[in-house]
Amino acid sequence: MDVFRRHCGALDTLPHQEDGRPPIDSIGLIQSSLSGQDTAAPGIESRYLLILTENLSVLSIIMDEFSIHNQQPEVVFGSKFRDDVTYTQVCHNIYRIKTCMDMGKPVILLNLDDLYESLYDALNQYFSTWGDRKFVDLGLGTHRVKTFVNDKFR
Repeated sequence: MDVFRRHCGALDTLPHQEDGRPPIDSIGLIQSSLSGQDTAAPGIESRYLLILTENLSVLSIIMDEFSIHNQQPEVVFGSKFRDDVTYTQVCHNIYRIKTCMDMGKPVILLNLDDLYESLYDALNQYFSTWGDRKFVDLGLGTHRVKTFVNDKFR
């Protein structure tokens, strides 16, 4: 806890933003994640943005940020209906995400609890590299494939 407090104490010395917001706020974190550049630690690649909420109003906030950057993310909705969580549907969703990773298109995942385990390596950025290209294991159970991850993917 002492180490954590020491690092968080440094936040008190940062100046507030021009519009009066604190130096680090939720919108700033979203903007930093979507731009792929951490202004607090330049040159360091951060993990993908993860927002845990039960309030879907955050989706409109994120979509607004994407529109500011002239990006159109792929939104993949999950479902709890029995017929919607079949192996075929999960494979289809993984394929959609795999395509976006390759193209560098941002993806928003909603209610896809059955899929997160398959994306564990990708979401935690456990990349392999070959030349200047990044790859990650993606798949279901023991069926894994190496998938190219574009640097613009979020």
